[in-house]
Parts: sequence; structure tokens; C-alpha cells
Amino acid sequence: MMQVGNCIVGTELLEENFLCNLDSCKGHCCVEGEAGAPLEDGEDKLIEQYYPKFKKYLREESIKEIEKVGYTVIDKKDGELVTPLLNGKECVYTIFENGIAKC
Repeated sequence: MMQVGNCIVGTELLEENFLCNLDSCKGHCCVEGEAGAPLEDGEDKLIEQYYPKFKKYLREESIKEIEKVGYTVIDKKDGELVTPLLNGKECVYTIFENGIAKC
């Protein structure tokens, strides 16, 4: 067992593959949080490279925020590269389909 915040979870969590149930959670992790999605090495370059191809699927307010702050930002708390947030909430790359937030 280990403690994560105020929750106690089994260490099996570290060994099992995780797949969220979008029908249940509605993509809540794309909308709530203190920072954007963490990015691995090289993902920033992939976002920049493919942005022209997926830009047409983004909301206008997301496009404006990306043009204002860039494709990625540095999280002020931990200094890691993350995706920008829109209005301090959802990731700018979030789209909504049938009430479900998706990336």
C-alpha cells in the first residue's frame, strides 16, 4: 500500500496497465488539474510538426491561446514541459465529442 495525496492505494497500481473508461469519467483529466499534460522528450517537436494537420479540429479559443503562448509551456510549479491550459482549466488540445473531453 502507498499513500497518494489523501488516498491509500495498492502498489499493484504501479504494475498494471491503466485504461480509463471515457463513458464514465468523460475525460475529466483533460479538464481538471493544476497544469497541462506532461510531455516526454521530443513530444513538443511532434506537436509543433503536426499542429497544422490537427489545428482544424481545435476550438477557436484554443487556437488563439496556442498562438499567444506557444505549443507548449513550462509548468511554474515544477519546471516541466507541459501543454498550455485554456482559462486555467482544460488543455488547449482538448476537444469535446458527445460531452466527452478528448485529446
